[in-house]
Amino acid sequence: MGPSVSRAAGGGQVVALKLVRPEYADSPAFRERFAREVAAGRRVSGHHLVAIVDHDAGAKRPWLATHHVPGIPSTSPWRPAARSPPAPSSNG
Repeated sequence: MGPSVSRAAGGGQVVALKLVRPEYADSPAFRERFAREVAAGRRVSGHHLVAIVDHDAGAKRPWLATHHVPGIPSTSPWRPAARSPPAPSSNG
């Protein structure tokens, strides 16, 4: 898809703004598929789904805005440690 950034929208709401990569923006087939996926995404809702706030499939660089869900950035070096058994005691 392309980069995703958090931005403040109207009323102070924070959204995740997802921009289509420039190399895909020139493809009519990609734009058509993007518009269909956005339309499908707007028709579904649920507790575990992130709602689409707005979009513009016809923009020079198409974009999609969803509610922001805070989390660990994908660029973070942090990784959860794997659980391992406790080390053997040296007390015997």
